[in-house]
Amino acid sequence: MSELEEGLSLADLFRILWKNKIKIALVFGLVSVTTLCFLLFFFIPSKRQYTATFRYEWLGLEEETLHFMERFDMMDLVSYDNLKSLQQEEGFEKIDVDQMIEQNAIELNVKENDFYELKIEGRYFDSPTLGKKFIERLIFSFYQKAVNLTDEISYQANLNAYNDTYKVGSKINFLENQLNLLDAGYENLIEQYHFVLNGSTLEDRLMQLRVFESNYPIFELRYLTFQNAYMTKEEYQNAKQEQSALKTELRLLQSKKTMLLSSLEEIYASSNNSAYIDTALTNYLNTLHEVDLRITTVEQTLSYLQTALDGTYSEEQSTVFLSRLDQYKEKLAQMTEIYEDAVRQIFTQNTKIHYESSRRVDIKDPIGIFPAVLISLFIGGSFGAVFGFSYDVWKNKKQALK
Repeated sequence: MSELEEGLSLADLFRILWKNKIKIALVFGLVSVTTLCFLLFFFIPSKRQYTATFRYEWLGLEEETLHFMERFDMMDLVSYDNLKSLQQEEGFEKIDVDQMIEQNAIELNVKENDFYELKIEGRYFDSPTLGKKFIERLIFSFYQKAVNLTDEISYQANLNAYNDTYKVGSKINFLENQLNLLDAGYENLIEQYHFVLNGSTLEDRLMQLRVFESNYPIFELRYLTFQNAYMTKEEYQNAKQEQSALKTELRLLQSKKTMLLSSLEEIYASSNNSAYIDTALTNYLNTLHEVDLRITTVEQTLSYLQTALDGTYSEEQSTVFLSRLDQYKEKLAQMTEIYEDAVRQIFTQNTKIHYESSRRVDIKDPIGIFPAVLISLFIGGSFGAVFGFSYDVWKNKKQALK
């Protein structure tokens, strides 16, 4: 009766293993290395997941503070266009962005602490280094977009309108609007930030603006315009036509005012001190106030036009005055550029990316290297043992047949 039929003792098992140790070792080594390579280079990378938890810090510049840019839609970060744009960059050409999107291998979620969690499956990256680099660059793309938008910051609208209008009075209004814009803008910046930019503080720049404003007060320019009937040549040529239109408007406004006053008297007389009448009176009074303001403006303009048409207008003197206004505007343009530069610097310095983890991108593998080695050794050992026993059985059967 053979050993197999009688049963094998533990000593017999070890004897068989030892007898076939070289063959078992070869199988053990080959299977272990093959299994480990499969785990390290195929299974683990295909099941790997990259996670980055982050948030952007804009300091409110794109919302209530400066109003110069749209609020970003965070979902655009993982949009097809943004991913394809990133794929064009050096080093990322082989990343299959199309498959990544089709198989929903990338997702962006908002966490309760206002952080965003970006997850990407690892099978699209040849190495962890490439995966981390791609994700960090993807997150950085929105930061770069925000900073690049600073090149589009412009506060030139009033100055452009100054160039477009042919009326001296309107030109002065736009200059005043620009002064007010810069003044309010600096106050807003100072309230939130206390930066030193190119050797001067924001307070210094605001003071320079106000000194300029006090040296060349707008009200003085406006007074000289009305006093001397300063006009552009085109404005003077249209003076009679405008005067006629304004006289018609004045008559209509005065008629409307008379009707409003009459209605107010009737409402008050029939109110009997009723509480509901307050709303009606308020609406009428507001309308009356608007009409009065417009009447005042029209009367001032008519007086200005009449002064010019009576012979006060001088094209030569107006040209000199317009030259003075242009110089004023150029100085304001320089101050506007300085202000725009301040806004750009402040925005750039205060646009940041915050990562929740110091590693920035966390890599989660289905199994670690040490467990992978243990699994490989176990599988290799199992295959080696099975091979050793199988070989011994085959060898014994072969000898029994002889």
